Amino acid sequence: MKKNVERKDCVIRILDDDSELLEALEFALTNRGWKCVCYTNAHSFFNELDSNQPGCLLLDIQMPGMDGLEVQRKLEELGSGLTVIFMSNYGTLDTAVRAFRGGAFDFFKKPIVPDELFAAIERGVSRDKARLEEDFKNSPQGRFQTLTDRERQVAKDLAQGLSSSCISEHLGISERTLERHRQNVFKKFGVGSVGEFRQRFNQAK
Repeated sequence: MKKNVERKDCVIRILDDDSELLEALEFALTNRGWKCVCYTNAHSFFNELDSNQPGCLLLDIQMPGMDGLEVQRKLEELGSGLTVIFMSNYGTLDTAVRAFRGGAFDFFKKPIVPDELFAAIERGVSRDKARLEEDFKNSPQGRFQTLTDRERQVAKDLAQGLSSSCISEHLGISERTLERHRQNVFKKFGVGSVGEFRQRFNQAK
């Protein structure tokens, strides 16, 4: 992995009510080139949550107020696919099973072996970046980028509500050629009608 390239736009979020641990982890990860943001409670974490920024969440199990498993459930309710790595002083088998069933990427019992945690972070961030890349690929913006230059012209004219004859004249192509381009546009956007396409296209703006 090209660490400097991979890490510069990623954020390691750490949610733990142990301020000494937060400080130690932030120091160690920053020295390894990671950007870190630390939180001592779930409220502040969710206020700043941006699941579209790649990285991962180091999450303590036992915290006052909302505990780690509750944070995990809320992330799921919000539709966040953020990679979660649990840390716990009380790492019972039942707790670990519940965490993994909820989609946890990894689970560490404190005191944590630093090198093992750092390796898990590397893997977790790689998975999170892949998640976001796949999400973008399937988004209206990502689908628009797969269009050829001609298909983009057709797409823009379709989105404006122009008729086939007007688009053909505007682009200087036959209606048969236009129909081929239109079908390609519909296929890449995963739609079957002009109405569906316009709705999806507007989301790409």
